[in-house]
Amino acid sequence: MATGQITGIVKNVNDGTPIAGVRVQILTDIAILDTQITDVSGSFTTVAIESGTYNILVSKDGFQTGHYLHIVVPDTTITLASLQLTPIASTTNLYGWNPTTSTWDKILANGGALTTSNAMDLAANQGRYYLLDTGVVNVGANHIMALEIDNPIASTKILRISRVTGSSNDDITITIMRNSSFLAAGTAITPHVTNFSSTDSSAVALTCKWITQPTNPVTGGANIGTFVQNGDPIELDFSGRIVIGAGKSIVIIITNNSNQTHPVAMTVAWREDTA
Repeated sequence: MATGQITGIVKNVNDGTPIAGVRVQILTDIAILDTQITDVSGSFTTVAIESGTYNILVSKDGFQTGHYLHIVVPDTTITLASLQLTPIASTTNLYGWNPTTSTWDKILANGGALTTSNAMDLAANQGRYYLLDTGVVNVGANHIMALEIDNPIASTKILRISRVTGSSNDDITITIMRNSSFLAAGTAITPHVTNFSSTDSSAVALTCKWITQPTNPVTGGANIGTFVQNGDPIELDFSGRIVIGAGKSIVIIITNNSNQTHPVAMTVAWREDTA
């Protein structure tokens, strides 16, 4: 029985450089006769195989699989000099659901390695992540401070609340209200984008204001969460799960539960998505 061998080098079709770690398989119609892995120079040599006609499958993560059909192997060694693989181009607009963080994450495919970029990180890079900060406000004994964020009814954006932080040097309670508001003009505040290379303005004409007074000015809506400060600042991580569409609002109330005036600060973070 006459036998032969196949030798060759697998190269990158773009620049002609050899590719190490490529799987080279010699196939009949029904079986795999031999499998070899290319060395650092991209080279491989098969075992001795019976003379005949075969197909060759060339594959590696990060490259398109190569199919070479009807390769005739005589009773000698043949050299295949034209085995090539095409790299898979990076994909920048593919998203996948991340069950660990419960977010839609961007998937980048480059050289076969998949990495994820958190949706909030992506928004920050694209200039769609905002912070709204009240600064330090002196809230009277048993007074409240209320912060309102309105997404106008004509808005084409959705606000996805990432984080709410409230702090004081004493006992406070944070209450989050769904679709609530207060009529007083209050003190207007402006959200700022976290990408310093982006235009420092929200993509929508949000109404953002705060007020402090002895009685609760908030009307309408529903309470969706109450949180008590226990020594440390309250940091509520919502990861975009609070969604404020056009014509909707959120009010965050900080209550000073002590009998003295205390400094209070509040920060809200969100990303803006197209509706």
